[in-house]
Formats: sequence, C-alpha cells, structure tokens
Amino acid sequence: KPVELCGSCHAAVARKATGVGAHTAAARGQCMSCHDSHASKEPGLLKARGAALCASCHADVGRDAAHPHDPVAKGDCLTCHDPHGGVAAGALVKPADRLCADCHLPTDSKFRAAHPGADPEAGRCLSCHAPHGSSSPALVSAHTHPGFGDRDCKRCHTPGPAPARATLIAPERQLCVRCHSTAKPRDAESKVHDPVAKGDCASCHSSHASPRKGLLAASESQLCARCHSAVAEEAHLPHGHDPVAKGDCRACHDPHQSNQRALLKGRTGDLCLSCHKDLAQKLATGTPHAPAGRGLCLTCHAPHGAANAGMLKREGGAMCAVCHDVQKPEMVAKHPGQALATVNCVSCHDPHVAAKGKANLIRPFPHLPFARGECTSCHTAKGERTLVAKGADLCAKCHKDSRAFTAKASKHPPMHEGAQCLSCHEPHAGNAAGLLKKGGDALCVSCHPAAVGEGRVKHKALEKGCVSCHDAHGGAGPSLITAKDESEMCRKCHTDLRNHYHPTQSTRPDPRTGQAMRCSSCHQPHSSDLPGLLTHDPKRELCVQCHDPSMAPKH
Repeated sequence: KPVELCGSCHAAVARKATGVGAHTAAARGQCMSCHDSHASKEPGLLKARGAALCASCHADVGRDAAHPHDPVAKGDCLTCHDPHGGVAAGALVKPADRLCADCHLPTDSKFRAAHPGADPEAGRCLSCHAPHGSSSPALVSAHTHPGFGDRDCKRCHTPGPAPARATLIAPERQLCVRCHSTAKPRDAESKVHDPVAKGDCASCHSSHASPRKGLLAASESQLCARCHSAVAEEAHLPHGHDPVAKGDCRACHDPHQSNQRALLKGRTGDLCLSCHKDLAQKLATGTPHAPAGRGLCLTCHAPHGAANAGMLKREGGAMCAVCHDVQKPEMVAKHPGQALATVNCVSCHDPHVAAKGKANLIRPFPHLPFARGECTSCHTAKGERTLVAKGADLCAKCHKDSRAFTAKASKHPPMHEGAQCLSCHEPHAGNAAGLLKKGGDALCVSCHPAAVGEGRVKHKALEKGCVSCHDAHGGAGPSLITAKDESEMCRKCHTDLRNHYHPTQSTRPDPRTGQAMRCSSCHQPHSSDLPGLLTHDPKRELCVQCHDPSMAPKH
C-alpha cells in the first residue's frame, strides 16, 4: 500500500497522518493525491505548488469572498495548516485560538476596541469569524445571531462583565426556547432529537455567527457524524445512498423533531418515492410487490449504504429467501433444478412492480427460450448456472447479425467490454422490448449524462430518442451516428441549407481543432441555451472563435 511504502522512509509524516488533526488524504494513505511517485519540477515531488495544489481539492475555500483572510489571499495555506496533519482538526498547526493569537494579539488596544465587552483572550474566535473569507468586513461570518449582529449582548448576557457562558441571563436550554420552540413536541407522536430535548443547542449551532445557514457550528455531515459515525461509514460503502454521501442528511431527516421513526420527514415509502418518481408512477399503474406497495422499502434496502448493488441488505436470492421459503415444494416445482438460495431472482422478476394483471412479478418482455422453458439453449443443463458459451459469443449463436457491429466505424464499448450484451439487456426477461433493462432514453442516460439534453433549446430529434441519430451497437460514423459522417447525418433532416449564410462544407480546417469544419463546429448536437443550438453567442463570441476580430490582413 502507498501509505506503508511511503511511511517506511517518512516516519514523521506517517505519525502526523494518524493524529487527531490528520489531513484527510494523508489519513487515507492517498499520498499520490499530492505527490508524484517518480519525479516533479516542484520540491517534495509535489504535483503543483502551494495554493494551486490545495485548490485541486479545496477549490471553494475563500473563493469569491469579498473579504478574504490575508493568508488565503496570498495563497499561503501553510501559515495555518500542516499538509500531512496538525495538532487540531482541520490539519491546523496549532489549536485555533492560539493560531489566531500569533497574528492578532489579544492584548493590543485596537484589537480590544474591536471586541467591546468581550473577552478576546477566551479564544473562541471561530464562533464569530470565518477562517478563510467572508462577505462581511473583519471576516465576521455571513450568518449572525440577531443579538450578536446588532451588538446587543443584553439579549442573552447580563450587562457588565465580559459576555461568557457564566453571564447568560438564563440556562442555555431555557434561553434558546424563549425564541425557538423546537424543544416542544408538536404533538403526542413527536420524537425530539436528543440534543434538542436536553437543551444542548450549542452541540450543533454557534451562538454568535457561522458561515453556514442556521448558524450551524460545522457542515451538516460533520455534525451528524459526531454522533452517527456508523451512518457516515455506511455512506462510503460501494453502494452508498447519494444524499448521505453528499452529507445532505436533512433530505430525509428533520434535525429537531418528527412524528416518524429516526426523525424522518415522512413515512419511509412516501419519502423514498419523493425522489424515485419513476418507480412511484409504475407502482400506481401496476401490480406492486407487497413490500414496495406498502412502502416498506427498508425490508430489502439499507437506508444509508450497503456492499450490494441497489443498497440491498443481502445479495441475490439470499434477499428474497428472507420472505420466500425456497425449500417450499411449490417454489421448487416452479424453478426446477435451480439453486434458489443463490440464484439471481431479479434476472426474471421485477423486485418492485409487475405490469397490471401480470402474475409473479415476471418482467413484461421475456426471452423466447426462457418463455418456452428451453433453458439448455443457453445453459449446459436445466438449472445449471454454467453457459454453453461466454458473453457475446452466447448471444451470437442465435442473434447472428449482432456481430455486424464489428465492421462499423464506431463501436459501442459495452458490446465488447465488461458484461457485454448484459450491460443493456436482461438474459431472461426485460423491462422493455428487446429485453432492455430500461425503456427509451432512460437506458442511455444511465451511463451518459442527461445534462447534454437539458439546455433551453433542444434538438428536435431528441423527441424521437437517442436512436434517431445513434445506433446502439455500432455506428457507420463517429460517436455511433448512423451516417458515415456528421454532415450526412444532419442533412437527413436539414435538407435545404441555401439560406445558411456560413459555408457548411469548407476546405479550410477549423483553426481550433485542425479538423475539417462540420456542423458541430458551431452547433451543439443535443441542446443549447442559445438559439439554433449554437455553441456561443452569435453576435460576436461565436465568430471570433475562428475569425480574427481585428480583421487585420495576414501577410
């Protein structure tokens, strides 16, 4: 492992990487995130110098701040941080209060004048100031508590001595609820978050100011992970729930109280379907699997993350066997010769819903040999998992024209890589015609970004789907297009270009690429925010991509 290899020589660095203030990359042993293993122009074999290297991960730190912290403005990250690990969280070289005092002397008269009535030596700088930059002068955090923002300390503290916890006009749990009623249950069913019930508001919120909305004392994911570390670990399993991985705990949970278990914002099924809208539509029009129809999603799925695809609690048939007795004679009779405890049930059955009137959740488009019970067309024996041929070679035994893609100019990678045909098709029964896993463009966007078609102006061909221009297996031209070249592809619909003022077939190459001019030199093929699917504003920006704006003659 890189961390063990590097640590064999750099023992001091390895010790820092295991401390309380370890840099995340160092703690994970990701030495190559910052260093080149063989050679570099930069000292320490770094991939880039100074702040440029830090910005490759921390691009938003101090970015666009009206008032950046001076070391941030100078790109001097190492004034405060150790690149491998510091003595305090955030890889700080000193605890925050001592670090600030190195430059901002608490005994200085100007410093004291700027903090009237406060004890500047208490060292709680980050309860009011942002460490990297702020929209407010003096690095005061963007979101302030009304009393602090108005410099009216008497709202919470007794007048006279320097404001501190000891000078609060009431105990914290009583003070906060004077304005915030979250500690009171909304109804008899409401469950209050434990810190809220205890009045420990400061465990999540800053009392004075914060760079985050709601005066949060840290990012949402960091706050939740302080108590729910197991959830954070689950989110980083191979199949983590996207909101959890992004630290968006409030997508599902209410931070203060709820009348649902685990402080969920709603019933589990309703909550899941609020994001999985395509499944909600299928459940409304089809015959649901009992747990899915009842909203019991957590019967099969882990809520935060799992090692199995689809966040399933168990893999394959082992998941189904929790409810379905695989040794039951009726079950065995319907699946002759199959090892039901390990078989992949969803290769034939839809785990959530069947088409209206269809029994046993069989997917609506069965493979003909499967429908006929002719298992030995593909398998060495009925019930055996071993196949008579591997990958695409098996499919080609019947689908002889499927090999025609090998002669095409461009080939769809899944046709000859990874799962091959099963990247898009199901072996026994599919959800769409052609045994496809998904119908229409939904299958394409499971790999290709949907954003290319989400501009304000959409190519009309998109209404007919991706296959109106692309061949799913192999194209006669580049990018799987069905014509030999882009110009021929576009002219299938755009037959009359007489009024097109720009040459559409030029012998001069595109100066940006050195390649021949083509339609996509100026137009987006899928969508754009500009009229005519243009790549740039046609008033000037588009033209100066290729033409000299000064119109100076070339000698």
